[in-house]
Amino acid sequence: FVAQITQIMGKLGTDMKISRPIVFEIKPSRATWRGQAKPENGNYVIRINTRLLSKVEDLYATAAHELGHVVMWDKFAGAPERIKLQISEAFKKFREQIAAEARTVGDVRRLRDNAISEMTGGRNLNIPGKGMSDTIPLSDLTPRSRAYILHFEEWFAEQTAKWATTSEKPLSRVEKFFKELGTGIRKLIAKFVGERKMEAMAVPEMQKWLDSLIADK
Repeated sequence: FVAQITQIMGKLGTDMKISRPIVFEIKPSRATWRGQAKPENGNYVIRINTRLLSKVEDLYATAAHELGHVVMWDKFAGAPERIKLQISEAFKKFREQIAAEARTVGDVRRLRDNAISEMTGGRNLNIPGKGMSDTIPLSDLTPRSRAYILHFEEWFAEQTAKWATTSEKPLSRVEKFFKELGTGIRKLIAKFVGERKMEAMAVPEMQKWLDSLIADK
């Protein structure tokens, strides 16, 4: 699946007119992260750890999350102030919802994470001495870990993953290169909405802005 995921993400990057080449490294690693993105040597490098990803749909959603970091650096940083304000206000509402409803790591993920990651359960890891990560109280996190999970950039990346798994613009590109993946994503999204009774799309401000970055064909 590596070649297809690379093609899909490369196509999205090209169509969004990302200013630097995006280099992908998709392979198993003993690292504890599922994915990471960094600007390196004039490129954006996205690394995906397949050791921690059991389903191709989760691999795609993880790659989309990392693409979200790239979009934030490359596009959001230079976006019009009205766009920045709208998206910042949406994030503020998310933080208010977290303050009102979230008591555990799992609560944050339920409100923040994309439907594919939620349905596969790939982020709910067994932490030695603490049990499943979703059950850990937010009050037990170190200040650094708490700041990370609630940070704007992680929310933004997850909003991008939500967009990439629900909007027709990215999904049409998925189905061009890997029809079975597109079908699998649509089935998981439908199951998520049916079982969880929750919205799978990004907030309207993000969904509309991300769609605007890709010209209609």
